[in-house]
Amino acid sequence: MAWIVRFVLPSCKIQGDRRAILGSFNVGGVSNTAGATTYFQPPNDGGTSFYPTASFSGPIAKGKLWFSGSYAPQIDDVTRDITYFITTDPQQQLNPATRAVAPAGTVRYQNNTRQENMFGRLDAQPFKRLRMFATFLYNPTVQDGLLPGNDRRP
Repeated sequence: MAWIVRFVLPSCKIQGDRRAILGSFNVGGVSNTAGATTYFQPPNDGGTSFYPTASFSGPIAKGKLWFSGSYAPQIDDVTRDITYFITTDPQQQLNPATRAVAPAGTVRYQNNTRQENMFGRLDAQPFKRLRMFATFLYNPTVQDGLLPGNDRRP
């Protein structure tokens, strides 16, 4: 009986740059130039992604029954820091110069998502002219924690 076992353990860090978000567009008014824009560049999310893989296959009964299975979870750990602001001048809410960090300051949010990917296959040849197979696929998602705002991961 021969079994083949393979493990692949790649790991990567979430990286990349993204475009700035348009914070406001001025249409003119007190000390504002018509058409002037204000951009806000949010910080990159932190965290890691881990995608290990394991596969198993081999005969169960020689020449009659074979098994193949794999397990490949996708584990994403994301940390997002958000700094909350308040305005010091209600008349100038869109002016970044009148913003101050809120009393709550910077809040760190964390999210852990685990996508389980499991697959099994059973092949059989009970008679010389008959072959059969059965498969099983199971892919639940387990999420712990939510991140506010849009998904900013690159």
